[in-house]
Amino acid sequence: MDIEDFEDNSMVIVMTINDGEGGLDLKIGHTIADDFDDEEKSFYLDMLNGIIISMREGMDKLAFDGMMARHLSKLTGRDMDDEFSTEMPDERHADLLKEIKDIALGPNGENVVSFKKKLH
Repeated sequence: MDIEDFEDNSMVIVMTINDGEGGLDLKIGHTIADDFDDEEKSFYLDMLNGIIISMREGMDKLAFDGMMARHLSKLTGRDMDDEFSTEMPDERHADLLKEIKDIALGPNGENVVSFKKKLH
């Protein structure tokens, strides 16, 4: 697929899993129209380049965030594709807090991490 195949004013990131060498190949493109003023066009291109840098340098963090989103989706019963709302029904909120508490406590109901001394 060529960049010309995308709608006008699109920014595109293509991620290809490199089976032979491992890793991920990233390619970017855009169809930002020339009628955008220079400042607005620069903003979008800077954002696109920033996303690519974040992806290249922070792949593990992005994978971790995705894992957390997947677990949150399972706990709340909502797909990540659903419109995101920060408000949760009371019963889901209580269930989520219980799940978080269960995860945060060890097998004997004790804190997984305990501090003997004060931290300053």
